[in-house]
Amino acid sequence: KEKIRLADNAFNRQKYTEAIDLYDEALAIKPFAKKPKERKKMIVDILSNSPQDYTSKVKTYAFIVGIEDYQYGTENLGDLRYTTDDTYKFINFLMSPAGGNIPETDIFHLVDQKATKRNILSKLRSVLSMAGNKDRVIVYFSGHGSSGALLPHDYDPSYGNHISKYHIESAFSSCKAKYKILIADACMSGSLKSARGVTSDALKDFDDKLSSSKGGYAVFQSSSGTQLSYESPTYQQGVFSYWLLKGLKGKADYNNNNMVTVSELFRYVKYNVQSDVR
Repeated sequence: KEKIRLADNAFNRQKYTEAIDLYDEALAIKPFAKKPKERKKMIVDILSNSPQDYTSKVKTYAFIVGIEDYQYGTENLGDLRYTTDDTYKFINFLMSPAGGNIPETDIFHLVDQKATKRNILSKLRSVLSMAGNKDRVIVYFSGHGSSGALLPHDYDPSYGNHISKYHIESAFSSCKAKYKILIADACMSGSLKSARGVTSDALKDFDDKLSSSKGGYAVFQSSSGTQLSYESPTYQQGVFSYWLLKGLKGKADYNNNNMVTVSELFRYVKYNVQSDVR
């Protein structure tokens, strides 16, 4: 199991030679194990169908924050129910084939008591600093918000220690990544940033299209600066996060080219969230 875990990690990082060696070691211990044989066949198929040097592919780094339990929640904000679940579902998507098989080592996660303002900003800067000039970063936040800001676990309105759009933009502006995506499922989080999109033509050309695009900074917000965001007992998720994930998994692919673009996702999420909460 340990050999397979290490092999899977290498496979997800597209270190295929390393993965094959580790799967072989697993098979030496248990010759009839099914998964190592299947994965080795997948690697052979991948390498035979593409001469691409996988070490040159665009890397994705993700920073995921979810806060249900606020330090002063009962007095000022009220706690939430499904925000940490939102983060785990989003992480599972990122690690799936549809989400890009992002390795667990490139996903960073803070929830509840660990998601203080100091910790969020420190980890945000750390994650953003890892990205090179052809890479992509995704920042996802699920929790309370205020006008143009996100609220950390230790938010205290008497001190105003929120995470403002200036904190976020300052961190993003110093990041070398070509593609920057901020997703905020929070009340009244509007005006964090205007959005710009990146388009692509086909899944097989994904990296080529990313490399040749202009890049940009895209933001998805569940609400404007004066609106509330809803949680759903039916979905056991935030309504915005529910439709976001459905769209990312393929429902937003309006032109059926096996790729969801920023503009397609925006259109899909906006329509379904508004219809749902109405």
